[in-house]
Amino acid sequence: WQVTVETAATTAGLDSALLLEVCDLCIRICLVLTIPLVFIICPMNYTWGGGAAGDDVLGSIDIGNVEVHHPWLYYVHALVVWGVCIVMYSSLKRAQRIFLVRRFMWLKSVPLPRANTLLIENIPWEFRSNEKVREFLSSVLSPDAIKEVEVLKLTGYLAKLVASQTAAKESLHKAELQLKKDGHRPQHRKCWCWGAEVDSINYYTEAVETLEEQIREERARVDAASMPDAPHFLPLGGGALQEIAGGLLQAGSCGYAQCGFVTFTTRRHAEIARDIRYTADRRLWVASFPPEPEAMRWTALAERPSYVTSKKLVGYAATSAIIIFFMPICATITSIARLVNAGPLQSVWAGLVPTIGLKIMLSFLPTILLLIFRLFFALKSDPEAQHKLQTWYYVFQLIFVILVTAIGTSLVAQLKSLAEKPDSIFEMLGESLPKATHYYMNYLLLEWAAESMQVLRISNLVKFLLFRTLYSEDEARANAEPEDQDSGGMGARYAVFAASMTICVVFSTLSPLVAPLAFVAFALRRLVYGYLVVFAETRKPDLGGNFWVTFVHHMHVATAIYCVVMIGVLSARSSSWWPRAIPAVAFAWSQWAFWRLTSALDWTRLPLDEVVAAEGGQESPADAESKRSSYIQPELLATQHLSGPSASPSDEAQAGASPVDAE
Repeated sequence: WQVTVETAATTAGLDSALLLEVCDLCIRICLVLTIPLVFIICPMNYTWGGGAAGDDVLGSIDIGNVEVHHPWLYYVHALVVWGVCIVMYSSLKRAQRIFLVRRFMWLKSVPLPRANTLLIENIPWEFRSNEKVREFLSSVLSPDAIKEVEVLKLTGYLAKLVASQTAAKESLHKAELQLKKDGHRPQHRKCWCWGAEVDSINYYTEAVETLEEQIREERARVDAASMPDAPHFLPLGGGALQEIAGGLLQAGSCGYAQCGFVTFTTRRHAEIARDIRYTADRRLWVASFPPEPEAMRWTALAERPSYVTSKKLVGYAATSAIIIFFMPICATITSIARLVNAGPLQSVWAGLVPTIGLKIMLSFLPTILLLIFRLFFALKSDPEAQHKLQTWYYVFQLIFVILVTAIGTSLVAQLKSLAEKPDSIFEMLGESLPKATHYYMNYLLLEWAAESMQVLRISNLVKFLLFRTLYSEDEARANAEPEDQDSGGMGARYAVFAASMTICVVFSTLSPLVAPLAFVAFALRRLVYGYLVVFAETRKPDLGGNFWVTFVHHMHVATAIYCVVMIGVLSARSSSWWPRAIPAVAFAWSQWAFWRLTSALDWTRLPLDEVVAAEGGQESPADAESKRSSYIQPELLATQHLSGPSASPSDEAQAGASPVDAE
């Protein structure tokens, strides 16, 4: 509890620290909602509701206990909608202003050369060389503004060789450790289960040496292809012919890709260059702030734009297919769970097991989504993959957890019905969601247990125990990190937090006990993640607040859904049009207020006066030398070490199977 957001930002990075800020924000909102809902609305529903809930003891304090066409109580619930919207907006506005201060502090502390570097994408083919890009930008700005230019080289085969050598070195290291442990030289078969056994140490030593020679030759070929006097293909025109030229360039007529990194002498020059429109075509010379060098996905950056677009269409099709077919799977699991007769424990079984089944199915989604994103989307870095996961995983949580009772077993059928009659959304949500409040209370109760178990770090412990049988304790600890970046990564965590808060906002008026249950859930998360991100987990590459901004947008969505649900509920249960008009006005005001909140404050970059003030630091010669090649592709570095810089895990996955394994 005593870990502050500032301490976490220093230790674990701003994105991890803002995870704690999300918990603090949600705790405050839940507490503010709990007090009036539990101590005022609950007694009112119970005392004057009319007993519509019947024998449902827990439902006697819900809105379901208020009889249809109650003469005055629905006016109170309509005013509560305004209260919830005001609480959400005021809390997020305050938190967003605090975030801006932290974001600007983070931007000021970004180290060189990242602070002075821009990623330039869609460089026209005739400028795809270090010299041509420097010449062009020098003519636009000034020659002394450009410090270094590194246009990406086409190193697909070289990256595969380097990934293969890294794998061979790791296998050699394991074989040497096995020899030291067992006292005899290990052996293995070349082709899994068949083929003659070979001495592992000799085999991998020879493989490393062979690959080293191939890497040297391929690196020389790449350097030769990117020399200024290397042959270039000249296009005859724009449009399709330029795409043909791009294909020939990829085939080997030129050694450069369509993007690169430009490091400027000052941060002021970098910010100015970022805002310049270099040509009339907005698609060319696209400048952006680069990710951390250690998190770059170099192979994805070098892909052709037309190839990237085709893959992206396939990726969206695959994601849409998961959305369509996931609902019947969840419905089947829930139906099977309800068929089981648990005897005296039937009420516990019926209340918890379907929810547990849904959470288990949802736990597989991050892995599937990240696989799709990494295969079909040209994401520049691993944190961007996590950010994309945050958006889409929240969509899945929204559909399959929050709106599942309204959608039923067929998402396509409901979409078709809404397309034919759009205003039926109020009736659909208003009739179905109030009946499912107990389900969401069970869901929040399960999150208490699920989040508390995170502190055990069971998967990391199992990996550590397994690695310790071969490696030293320090190596085993290093290999056991990080935690699972699919369901336990930054994107999944922010999405799950947003989904829990959406449940609290949408159902707090329908069932006031949801708010205190969500309060306990976020209090446990604050305790668990306050320990994990600072004391247990390793530091992750940082985007500097992108996850937070997306979370704020998700809270905007949550407020909108809440208003729509309450309009539907009050329309169906009230005899007057006033109880439905009051939340309708609240809906319109909240949309305008959130739009103003998210559009008025620019968090993406420092104001120019802040940039000038942040330019006081100077690099020492040693720092400058250590950072000189930060944005050079790892496979182009002259020396590769087993534990040193190498292709990132994402690049190794893209590189495919190594030649050693293929043999």
